[in-house]
Amino acid sequence: MSRGTPKTVSQGTAVDQRTAEDDAVITPQRAVHRAELADGITVQLAVPDTWEVLVPPDPAVAWLAVEPVEGQAFRSSVVLTYDHLDATMDLPTWQNGVDEAFEAGFTDWYLLDLERCALDGRVAARRLATYTSTEGLSLTLEQWALLIGTLAISLTVTCDSPRYGEVASWAAGWTTELRILEGGRS
Repeated sequence: MSRGTPKTVSQGTAVDQRTAEDDAVITPQRAVHRAELADGITVQLAVPDTWEVLVPPDPAVAWLAVEPVEGQAFRSSVVLTYDHLDATMDLPTWQNGVDEAFEAGFTDWYLLDLERCALDGRVAARRLATYTSTEGLSLTLEQWALLIGTLAISLTVTCDSPRYGEVASWAAGWTTELRILEGGRS
């Protein structure tokens, strides 16, 4: 497996999330972020503009943001990662390996759901799981993953388990609007 160095391209203008179905509710403004991964692939994602974008701690992390500090024990996060896999690896085999790694690496790992889904019109996998942090907090992880050739891309949202219902609605919106651009086009 080889990793490149991601390049954050831009932080665009804020986006109003008001929907036609529920005109009375206006959610926070969002900023559009773009990250160039590898092989001409760029991912575009919009998250609340109040979230703090951090410097990625690892070359496999293309983009990382955490919610504002508001007295909660754990700040929810959204992380975009990528890696190159062996050309013989398919999505189910990759995801089985991810589950094995998570189970070995996290305390009290419990996989709640693993299903096939679509992400920006592409076949993807969605996992929902819980685990216990090193501080003893119950955390919920929701992750979407897809392969484009040998490029493995994951979008992971992690939150304090009691807040999952609230965070899940944000995450669902993010994945609906996530765009994967290949050579400048989606």
